[in-house]
Amino acid sequence: MQRKVAPSRFYPKPQMKGKPFDIYYDFDDSMREFDEHSHDYYEFYFLISGNIQYTIDDHSYSLRKGDVLLIKPTQRHFAAIKSLDKKPYVRYVLWLSPDYLKSMCSPNTNLMLPFEKISGASNHMHISEESQLMISKLLQQMMINIKSEEYGSDILLNALIIELLVSLARIKLYYQPVLPDGSAVTDPLISKALNYISEHITEEIRVEEIADALFVSRSYLSRQFTEFMGISIYSYIVKKKLYLSKQELIGNSMIKDAYLMYGFGDYSSYFRAFKKEFGMSPRQMLNFFRSSEPEGKSVSL
Repeated sequence: MQRKVAPSRFYPKPQMKGKPFDIYYDFDDSMREFDEHSHDYYEFYFLISGNIQYTIDDHSYSLRKGDVLLIKPTQRHFAAIKSLDKKPYVRYVLWLSPDYLKSMCSPNTNLMLPFEKISGASNHMHISEESQLMISKLLQQMMINIKSEEYGSDILLNALIIELLVSLARIKLYYQPVLPDGSAVTDPLISKALNYISEHITEEIRVEEIADALFVSRSYLSRQFTEFMGISIYSYIVKKKLYLSKQELIGNSMIKDAYLMYGFGDYSSYFRAFKKEFGMSPRQMLNFFRSSEPEGKSVSL
C-alpha cells in the first residue's frame, strides 16, 4: 500500500545551516501573520490549499491551489493568509543549498535553471493539473524517504529532487502559456518575444517576423534572447513546438495531427527533431504512453 504523509502544524523554523536540503509539509488552521525574511539558499514552494497572498521582493501574487513559487537566495518573501474559509493553509516547502545543487549538476544540465531567468514569469508558476499531480507525488515520496532509514533512501531522495527540478525547468521553458500583463519581468523585450511565440506557436514562426513585430533588428533580438534564455530563439521555438506536440501525443492525438498542429512542414523533419530531443520516434512515444495507460502509469514531463 502506498504510504501517505500528513502535514504537520507549522512552527517557526531555524535557518538551514550545514544541510544540503530540507523539506517541510505544513498547515495552519487559524489566522496568523508571517514575518518577512530571506535566506542564503533556494526555496521551492507548492501550495496545496489556502487563500494566500504571497510577496517576493516588491511583487505580490494571489495564489491558487497547485501554484509554485521559486525563490532565489537573498530574495525577501512572506505569506499573508487572506482567509481560511474552512480550508487550512497547507503547503510544501523545499530548501536547497546552492552548493548541493551545483554538486548535482552535469555539464549539460544546470539544476539552478528553474530559479533563474529562463522565462519572464519570474518567481511564480501556475501549472496544469497533470503537472500538479506529478509534483505532489514527487514531494510525497521525498517526505517518505527523508524520514526513512531503508536501504537506498538517500539516493532515491537525490533522484526525486533532480526529477522535480528537471520537470520544473521543462515546464517553465516550454509549457508556460502567454505571460500575463503586469508580471514581474526582468526583460520586457524577452517577455514580449515569449508571448509572441506562444500566441503564434501553431504557425511557422520566423525570427524576422518576431523582430519586426517588436520593432527591433533580428540580430539584436537574437543576441538578447540567447543571452537571456541560454538558447537561440530558433532552437527555443523548435523545442517548444516539440514539447507541445509530445503533449498532444500523450493526449492520444494522431501523429499527423500533432506535427501539423505545430507548423512542422513535413514528417521527416519532425521525425528527426523529435527523435533527437526525446530519444525515440513519435510512433515509439505514442505506443509507450498508450501501452502504459491501463496500468495507470503517471506521465512525467
